[in-house]
Amino acid sequence: MPTPVHLFVSCSGLIGHGITATDKPSAVVYLESVPESGQPCVIACTDMVRDSATPTFSKPIIVTYAFESIQRFRFVVVDMPASKSPSTSDYNKNDVIGICCVTLGQIMCASSGSFSAYLDLRGKTNGMIKIRPVPQENIKTLKLTLHGTNLDKKDFLGKSDPYIIISRLEENGEKRKVYETEIIRNTLNPEWLPIELPVGQLVDVSKSDHMNRSIVFDCYDWDRDTSHDHIGSATCKLSALTTGVSIPLLNYKKLKSSSYKNSGCLFIQSAEIVREYTFHDYISGGTDVSVGVAIDFSSHCGNISNPNSLHFVDRSGAWNDTMRALDAVLSVLEPYDTDRAIPLYGFGAELPGPMAGNTTDFHVNGDPNTPYIYGRSSALAAYSNCVPRLTQVDQAYLAPIISRFSYTLEQSQNPRSYMILLVLTQGKLADFEATMEALIHASTHAMSVVIVGLGPGDHEQLYRLDGDDKKLITKDGRYASRDIVQFVPFNKYTKEVHRGEALARDGTFFQHRFCTPTGEAGGNWIVVIAVLHEIPDQLVSYMKSKGIVPVNVKDKSSSNSPV
Repeated sequence: MPTPVHLFVSCSGLIGHGITATDKPSAVVYLESVPESGQPCVIACTDMVRDSATPTFSKPIIVTYAFESIQRFRFVVVDMPASKSPSTSDYNKNDVIGICCVTLGQIMCASSGSFSAYLDLRGKTNGMIKIRPVPQENIKTLKLTLHGTNLDKKDFLGKSDPYIIISRLEENGEKRKVYETEIIRNTLNPEWLPIELPVGQLVDVSKSDHMNRSIVFDCYDWDRDTSHDHIGSATCKLSALTTGVSIPLLNYKKLKSSSYKNSGCLFIQSAEIVREYTFHDYISGGTDVSVGVAIDFSSHCGNISNPNSLHFVDRSGAWNDTMRALDAVLSVLEPYDTDRAIPLYGFGAELPGPMAGNTTDFHVNGDPNTPYIYGRSSALAAYSNCVPRLTQVDQAYLAPIISRFSYTLEQSQNPRSYMILLVLTQGKLADFEATMEALIHASTHAMSVVIVGLGPGDHEQLYRLDGDDKKLITKDGRYASRDIVQFVPFNKYTKEVHRGEALARDGTFFQHRFCTPTGEAGGNWIVVIAVLHEIPDQLVSYMKSKGIVPVNVKDKSSSNSPV
């Protein structure tokens, strides 16, 4: 989900162009989201700081961050004449002090919480720039435990079977159901299970007075054969949900009776508003994101000497779909992998030499001692060098590679590491059931699997591995502990992009004008958007399930804290 981010900029060691103190530095940001033939355009600027070689700008630059996109920026520091004021209009290029080119991903994943770099002016260093990102996320959860006391007896031969419906109260006075508790049978003093609800579902957190917005609790008596009886309602402000408070449940049909007091009470056993840790908290707070790659070279991909093959390496240097997909996905993930060491495996073929006979998980770089290459360009070079030497086989087994990564994570001593495995395959797996088993086992580890289906073939198996519609389950009834797989068909996106849009299987549209960094109609970037957009939530959900908190981040939990 795109996140608004405030970028706070400071500089040091600046050398201006003026001979007096009348020229003042001001930072201007360029977003490089234009066609290759175009020019960078200014999207925002900071305030002006006068007479300082170490300015700290108070006005933040506001951008929108999306993990799955490459967002390129130029920070241009200008020694602006005092007679001018900072604006997003053009400036005199002779006043430039220095330039820094960087992606927003590099800024967001800086381990120290701030990104620092030298400013360049025609090949020479001219000071430094420091950029501190502050995401404007407002992800808070209400943790609530409710009990009922002395509820009205509604059943003739028993007590009541109470449950609670929690509703959001809209500005027009209408109630919108948000949550329904379980039914507690035959009791007038029910104790419901603890509840966790995003605060944004209960109130409009964009409103400054959202803590004073009301929430409605309706208590009902469940009946099997007739309509459920209304026991009573309680309305209170979000800020009033305090541990130990008892709120009367009122049945408005009984209010006319002078002897009526209430229909029982709703007791707040515990109430706490917790601000959740975010993806940025983890990547800037010590989490090490690693990337691995598995490439299907089986004969189902086409003979490597055939120009229509998924692995045909053209002597002219033109890329095939495998290379385009590999480059596009790694270009987004690479900034988050601090050591840039990528284990690159192949399956469905064999290489001559020391690894001959291994068709399930051979090293694409040809080195029997290590599968690691360093960086995206090295991955592409290793792939190109590997293809002409391959002997393809008919069977494509994916489970061994997934199991290999699971084993590596099991042996890891670093609880703050997370692996993203990219699988490029034509989709005809000889070990589908074993692959599903391996993914279910991997779902307990710090791992996500992104699968790009190449070629025009049937990708039904790959769709079944994606757990968006329902959790993966083995034949003996074991479920995946969480959804770790995201699948997209490469051809669908590269074809649809020519219409200006790509439609994901779940109905989500991605406009190519939004996601293509260079502005051209690039289906490769549509694929990246589709295949990577779930990664942040998957990482956060895993860390939360294991009770792992980011380091160097202040405790964000406080009872009844402002949202």
